[in-house]
Amino acid sequence: MHAHIAVISLKSPFFRQLFKDKMKLRKSKDEKIVIDFEGKVLYSAFKKIIDYLYLDDLTMLESIADFSEMMEVTKFAKQHKLD
Repeated sequence: MHAHIAVISLKSPFFRQLFKDKMKLRKSKDEKIVIDFEGKVLYSAFKKIIDYLYLDDLTMLESIADFSEMMEVTKFAKQHKLD
């Protein structure tokens, strides 16, 4: 398992299960893992959540662009039981 996937998986049961399921479906070890929320979350909000999980640094909140992005981060975190 790649180091960045392992770090995120350790911090989130949601992502741990998601990556586990995605890895089972891969045809080869070189195949990329694609996560598609079908437009249900803003990419910028998702990226900030991943940055926080990986870096464990709340300063990412300072870079939130506007209220709608903050709402997306909050909504995603609550839906997926993230701290």
